[in-house]
Amino acid sequence: MAFRLIPADQRIVDSVKLFMDDPAPPGSSPVDGWPLGSGEIPIQFPPRVKSKNKSGNFQLKDEKGFYEPVAIWKGASGTQISVELKYVVTSNAQSVTPWTISRISDIVHNVMGYFYRNVNSFNKGAQLPLIQVRLYKIIPEVTTISKWRIESAQADYSDELIIDGKDIYPQVTTITLTMMMVTQIRPLKEKAKQRLDAPERAKKEWY
Repeated sequence: MAFRLIPADQRIVDSVKLFMDDPAPPGSSPVDGWPLGSGEIPIQFPPRVKSKNKSGNFQLKDEKGFYEPVAIWKGASGTQISVELKYVVTSNAQSVTPWTISRISDIVHNVMGYFYRNVNSFNKGAQLPLIQVRLYKIIPEVTTISKWRIESAQADYSDELIIDGKDIYPQVTTITLTMMMVTQIRPLKEKAKQRLDAPERAKKEWY
């Protein structure tokens, strides 16, 4: 069941970038898979941005003489977005087109593997696990591409199953990423590669 996106949708897909900082190693390809939690996340259809939110942090304190607790301002939370990525098995293992059971399964495992990146090497100054995002006009624009951290990743599957040789897999997979924008990082080690100095005031691209 091969298909081709209409030009407008293909242009949208080509404009989107979701890239976990570590590049894929030489000789590997998106079809073959890559180390967990690294490389670019392939996009099959235009992603759906489900929500974008930001909130304030208040500390409530009971004070004598007040009818209600006094709210003490403690700054703002990071900008958070929820993005939905949809994948449909449209090819078999012998097909030239890439949306096979193996590829989509690899994408899910790779995204989930983000949470295991650099567990043993982080305290030695390894790079913090971040994801670079370029996604429509909804994402705040910075010089080139903004950095986020994945708060949660959820994969939902359709009831319909596809059989391809020995492989059995749901026909439709939906990955929902909840991400928080990274603005200021204080690494555990001074040698950590990701380090941002605190600015004097909040930047417009943070929100």
